[in-house]
Amino acid sequence: MTDHADAIADQLRAYDQAVVEWVESAPLMRSNAVIPVVMATPDRAFASMQDLLRPTLGTKVDDIRNIPLPFASVSRSRILYDQTRFHGNKAKFDRLARTADNKKLYQARFPAPFNIGYQVELWAKNRTTLNAYELYCLGAFSSFEMFLKVNMRGIWDPWGLVSVPFENEGVQDASDLEPMEGHRVLRFTQSLLGKGWVLAKVEELKVVLTIFQDSYFVPQAVDTATLTAATVDANPTTYPRLSRVTYTGSGSTVTTSNQG
Repeated sequence: MTDHADAIADQLRAYDQAVVEWVESAPLMRSNAVIPVVMATPDRAFASMQDLLRPTLGTKVDDIRNIPLPFASVSRSRILYDQTRFHGNKAKFDRLARTADNKKLYQARFPAPFNIGYQVELWAKNRTTLNAYELYCLGAFSSFEMFLKVNMRGIWDPWGLVSVPFENEGVQDASDLEPMEGHRVLRFTQSLLGKGWVLAKVEELKVVLTIFQDSYFVPQAVDTATLTAATVDANPTTYPRLSRVTYTGSGSTVTTSNQG
């Protein structure tokens, strides 16, 4: 992949991780233990959980009926461009940041708006666990949305943690879908929609700190149309400097007369 494609993939993984961490924080386990979460589609959830648990449980988890419940799976279901949040092709951040010595600044095109859909599956043995997850969701979405912190430091460190709104599209009971005949597993499916952004590449630019505007004496016989700055600089006696105006970053000017 190109660097740009790698950067986009890294951003999507950052959104994935934010959703996984939110699901992990659901208070479903005793002793404040973290609920196991795998990044997998529903049909691959149990196989992925087997891979996760095999280093500690060994061949015991070869039989999916031995996989401890509850656990959750998260999958990214869709990505759609959001035209309602489009700011135009020319919109950009002119001055994202400067270096400490003010010699460089950073700029980037305005991020591209995307709606990122997620499907969260919660697998459990009893309905009490599923009810607890529903209550957890109701508390998180005090209105129609909640904000998750997406870590964008890996894309460009100053981005830091970006607050991204996520909409709750509801929780459905899918308990009739069982991974194995005779193995009773309850399942809730939740849909989330993140109002995300794909960040553009940050460009580094050199900053012009000082501009000098010089005035020189030029003999009348000299053809100014062909005269170059190099010729003037190399012959200070023939072309003495009359004045210099210095433009600084603060916008002030200082005039110095006579080159000497």
